[in-house]
Amino acid sequence: LLPSRRWLYLTHRWLGIVLCLFFAMWFVSGVVMMYVGYPKLTPDEALAHSPPIVAETIRVTPAQAARLSGVTAIKDIRLAANVGGFTAYLITSDAGPASDKRRRSAAAAVVVNATTGEIVPRADAAAATLAAQRYFAQEGSVAPVTYRGGIGEDAYTHSRALDGHRPLHLVAGGEGGATWLYLSATTGEVVRDATATERLWNFAGAWIHWLYPFRDTVFEPYW
Repeated sequence: LLPSRRWLYLTHRWLGIVLCLFFAMWFVSGVVMMYVGYPKLTPDEALAHSPPIVAETIRVTPAQAARLSGVTAIKDIRLAANVGGFTAYLITSDAGPASDKRRRSAAAAVVVNATTGEIVPRADAAAATLAAQRYFAQEGSVAPVTYRGGIGEDAYTHSRALDGHRPLHLVAGGEGGATWLYLSATTGEVVRDATATERLWNFAGAWIHWLYPFRDTVFEPYW
């Protein structure tokens, strides 16, 4: 009995130490997240950086855009002023089982040009760069933007809500290029921004709090 009891004590001790380290990590990183959250683009930020909609350019009605899109079960239709540098309707489908929340939240949008009624193809690097320039222009920045390429997923874009927009275009701009914009390859609109402060502090916050180092590794199924 003595050897087995000794192993029981040792297992209890070291398991407690490991778990306490995790709890300490979650506590510290949780405090960081109270002040610097995971990068995201809030509705207020999106609106503040959206150029004004010029009414004269809207020659297609929402009903016409819905018909032209070919979407039969419409979940949402909205007008966006900065889709690849022009104004367009973004129309998403409501198809699929209601229980499949992940797939429904990540549904890709059909883009209809609000002036011509044409279906807009997937956004390329030029369209993403133009949209990023217009985004920064609304905050008075005249600094050039830098296109950093297309990405599938990185440390700041793990959200499944972005799946319908992948691959994403990454553009750096603002003061010293410190702000990164992620733009949808589907619609060409900005879907996430990450400032230098958010990127730095998230390695001490959300990055370890949500155990993101285990993402995209052999531990992915267990994560």
